[in-house]
Amino acid sequence: MELVGREPEITELRATYTTAVESGASATLLISGSSGFGKTALLRSLDAFAEPRALVLRATAHPFDRVFPFAIATRISPDLHEQLDRETRERPVVITIDDAHFADDESLLGLAASVEALARRPLLVVLAYDNEHGRELPVSAQASIILRELDTQAALSLAEQQYRDAPRAVLDAIVARAHGIPYEVIVIAAAAARHGTRDEADVAFSSRAAIAKELRTLPLHERTILQMLSLLPEPIDVTLLDGPVPEFPHLGHALTAAAIAETIAMKIPLRRRIIGAIEHRGLRGTRERLMVAEQLLASGDGTRARSALLDLAFAAKAEHLSRAIVCASERHIELGEPPDDRFIEFYMNFFEALVETRNHARAEAVAAHALSEAQHRSISPLGSLAAQLVQAQWMVDRHDAARASYARYASAFEDPRDLQTLRDAAPWRPS
Repeated sequence: MELVGREPEITELRATYTTAVESGASATLLISGSSGFGKTALLRSLDAFAEPRALVLRATAHPFDRVFPFAIATRISPDLHEQLDRETRERPVVITIDDAHFADDESLLGLAASVEALARRPLLVVLAYDNEHGRELPVSAQASIILRELDTQAALSLAEQQYRDAPRAVLDAIVARAHGIPYEVIVIAAAAARHGTRDEADVAFSSRAAIAKELRTLPLHERTILQMLSLLPEPIDVTLLDGPVPEFPHLGHALTAAAIAETIAMKIPLRRRIIGAIEHRGLRGTRERLMVAEQLLASGDGTRARSALLDLAFAAKAEHLSRAIVCASERHIELGEPPDDRFIEFYMNFFEALVETRNHARAEAVAAHALSEAQHRSISPLGSLAAQLVQAQWMVDRHDAARASYARYASAFEDPRDLQTLRDAAPWRPS
């Protein structure tokens, strides 16, 4: 995306980089703004400015990355902290992460730790994120840039870059319909240029309308591939599709994917094709299972989705992916309870993942719910579920409640194994 009207932001970005390089003081910079406001373009401008002198390491976070520890850090480098230690002795290093609102906490916290540990080194970490996702990044920053709408003159200049010989009335229509959003200006203006639009009435009313019009000109097979791609939540092996991805304007942008998805009259058949392609290739790990589960949920197949989420929760356990367990378990509960024969195993796995992710309040609620539901459905043995409740109440400093729960179930259990499980789990030493 062209950077027009972003001169103050570019100046601030370059000044932050220069300060880190010349003073040898590491820093973190946050760039925030809604989708389509030019965060990626601003990152690329830093790349071009810094690369002649610095090592620039880049990564883009994807929607599933938050459940995979160190997903972003590993994508940048298998030994990121050690590499930063080596490289910053010789030259400046810049790390940019786009769509950081999708990044896993471990990677972000690890980068923050590197910035702190290498405080007297020329290291700059830049995180660009969508502030409409409602996530606070777990890092502190020395500087921040907030991208807002372009003013009318900047939007007009950007439209002119896309459509050089456009009549002024057409440019004015483009600017009016873009509402100061750079992505909207570019897509609407570029579409008008491709079609040689000379009448303001023929200017698309939005980027979505422009993209829909472009799609209608493609052969059905190419259009179907693009529509399938728009339903995938992150970059994936294109062998899942039925052919090479056709060229299409602004294809890599999230707003373009959303606009393409809106042109699909019936999404369920395409989602089923995606599911079939993933399953045909083989569910090789948690990521593939998570993708299948999301597609099943989106297609409204609750029965298969519950089964897929259950399998996902236990596959994630085998890979020690606690947040993936929590994600799968929460989604499963939204659809219904696990079957009786896996009920206790499901809730023990869920509880342990919540504890590992330090979500102790939620762990207490889950433990109480599981025990109540098991009693209601006459599922046994209950020793492990009662033990989880006692542990959870103790972890949230409800010690009296933990002792009361222990006493209640200890007196009610008839099976000595249940009682022993409860005793072994009590944070104190029961008499």
